[in-house]
Amino acid sequence: MNNGIFVSNKHNLSLAWAETFLHLMDRGVSELTPKIITVKDFNDQDADEDLELRGLLDRHLKNFKHHSCETVAGTIFPVSLWNPALPNNAQSLFERYDKIWPRIQKADHENKLGVYYSGPRNPDISLSYALS
Repeated sequence: MNNGIFVSNKHNLSLAWAETFLHLMDRGVSELTPKIITVKDFNDQDADEDLELRGLLDRHLKNFKHHSCETVAGTIFPVSLWNPALPNNAQSLFERYDKIWPRIQKADHENKLGVYYSGPRNPDISLSYALS
């Protein structure tokens, strides 16, 4: 059951995801769609995190047979494939993602319909600009 839009507006990434997790544990809540999570504080390019809280959240996710925070984050944006130092880094990201896409689909039955980030086969101009 969903009671409308869920919004978490925190200064710390771990707190935002913990709030989301706790709301999912509320009686009668089985999903949160749509959800909006806003994080305000960053160190260089990374969001502030509480590693102890993230570890606790990962352990609970594992207990419920869900993926870790890092795995889910990689489905939203595959930062491990992105190298901002490369010339034409957006195109490089798209090409690298296209190469591994068949393996991503086969790696987990939940991926058969896609993931949050499915890599533009025809690169989106705004995403290409944002990554440049």
